[in-house]
Amino acid sequence: MVFESNAVYPVSALQRNSREVREAAKEKLLRITENGASAYVFCSEEVLDRTIREAVNEALYEHACLAAIER
Repeated sequence: MVFESNAVYPVSALQRNSREVREAAKEKLLRITENGASAYVFCSEEVLDRTIREAVNEALYEHACLAAIER
């Protein structure tokens, strides 16, 4: 599976640059840091749905590959 590079924002950006953060969250998963450490993931519902769908498709593909190898 190919994941887009996730953007990283400090938690303070949610207040100071909320418009920028919201716009970025429409396109990809955002990592929100707190005290320099990854603390939260933020994204739009569309990005969440797409990410879940991609993960399910990847898991199904891997399962099919393993089944083919076992045969």
